[in-house]
Amino acid sequence: MQPGLQRNVSVMSKCERVHWTVTEKQIKSSDKVAVSPSFNVQGANFRIMLKPVVQHDHKGGMSFRAAKGRASVQLKCETPQGPSQIKFRVFVGQMRPGLQVVHPFATSSISQTPEVWELQEAVNCGTVTLGVEIFAVC
Repeated sequence: MQPGLQRNVSVMSKCERVHWTVTEKQIKSSDKVAVSPSFNVQGANFRIMLKPVVQHDHKGGMSFRAAKGRASVQLKCETPQGPSQIKFRVFVGQMRPGLQVVHPFATSSISQTPEVWELQEAVNCGTVTLGVEIFAVC
């Protein structure tokens, strides 16, 4: 899959799915965060943020390279006074989807999912696809 953002909506469940593909090079880099392009859900702008698991406080310890592909996923609402609540879950590659999270974006703009993902295990043809399934806007 080519790096970038894809979006689709399930007609049956009304679930919105956003797929973000990043390169293997990104998850092996010295970067401290990877951020998706912006996407709109129910009138609010969001981004998926991928953050490496901190290994140590010394120089380079907060990078993807130091984390060896272990990272957490955050969903960030960039619209002031965003939706009161959104129910969503994250998935990475073909791995089992994460737990559903209900987050009040109107009071806190960033939600971090509880899982730590082993991104190296999800590499397929030099890329990793992350996704967010948004089940309901309350």
